[in-house]
Amino acid sequence: MEAYKESNTSNGNIVRILLILTVASQFDGASFEGVAKIVMYIAWCAIFIIYIFTLKYIDRTSYILVGMTVAGLLIVQYAVASIVIDNYSPPIIVPFITSILFYIVGMLFYKTGLNSRDLQMALRAYCIICIFLGIYIWTKYYGSLNNWFNIDQNLYPKKNSAGQILAVGTMISFFYIKSKSKIEKLINVVIGLAMIFIIMIIHCRTALLALCITIFVRLFLLTTKKQKKIIIALVPIVIVVAYNIPFLRGIVNQALYIDKYTVTSEFTLNSFLSNRLDWFFAAYDKFAQSTVTILFGLGKSYVDNLFINVLTSTGIVGLLSIAFAYIKRFIINFKLPLTNDEYHLLKMMSVFYIVESLAEGLPPYGPGACAVIFWFICGYCDVLNLEES
Repeated sequence: MEAYKESNTSNGNIVRILLILTVASQFDGASFEGVAKIVMYIAWCAIFIIYIFTLKYIDRTSYILVGMTVAGLLIVQYAVASIVIDNYSPPIIVPFITSILFYIVGMLFYKTGLNSRDLQMALRAYCIICIFLGIYIWTKYYGSLNNWFNIDQNLYPKKNSAGQILAVGTMISFFYIKSKSKIEKLINVVIGLAMIFIIMIIHCRTALLALCITIFVRLFLLTTKKQKKIIIALVPIVIVVAYNIPFLRGIVNQALYIDKYTVTSEFTLNSFLSNRLDWFFAAYDKFAQSTVTILFGLGKSYVDNLFINVLTSTGIVGLLSIAFAYIKRFIINFKLPLTNDEYHLLKMMSVFYIVESLAEGLPPYGPGACAVIFWFICGYCDVLNLEES
């Protein structure tokens, strides 16, 4: 299903600007980073307000009712818990509310005429600015492969945010953007591979793992039985061949820090998981110290798993709310038919963010605006599906 709406070029241009500003706010250490972040949030809020007043209504999708209700409950919980818990500020509240903003803006852009072609052009611009982000990270923090091979720690402070942004860009470049010629297809593949390379360079193992799983699921599910057999046969062969090429093996070892964790006698599952297990148990011990913290959480607490993070920071009350919204969102996404490119992209991002949420504390809601594409497309597809139904 293609151009179900007439083209609205101005809408496409506005989305391009919003996405460019969003990625520009992730250039950590750049002179324009702070300004870009302020301008980005002002722009998203301004578009939200302008389009709300233009349309004068919001479609009642099944998720908007859930999202707004959960956002309201989190605000009420914050107000109540702040009375009994000092410095109560769970890290999930702002990202969750921000995700609702991005979701509604996606809905509004569909209603005001953003069609598939214009959205493709906007996401093409997103991929281009992602490449500039990758070039910035490479030149500012690493400079050469020799330097990178000699580094045993993460240099880029926002590696997890950048990992999400670049992984989504890879999915868009590989599978969403249409190519009119073989040259364009090759360019899209090269852009996607370049983003994967930067993900490896910044040692964002979670995003890399989630992206690999997503690509495998995408290729495996949307192929014939014969193609499935070929994929199953090729994957181990590619892994074995790549691992027996010293240069490629060196890149993989360094990107995943395999040697760092396996060449010493101190290797454990916990060390390979960046001491996540220690953080889980420490957070749980603090969380379980009183009835108040069990109900409302610790407030200022963060661990690298969405559900444990929400539980320890917002308590059982917050976990039930967030978990309900989370499950509802992904059920909606996976129930969408495979009738257009936007639904395909959204299902891919859903697989990616489910894996991400198991190893990071804020996806698919944050940190910051790095999950903007996911929530924008969620809103866009929900209204599209509502109209088709």
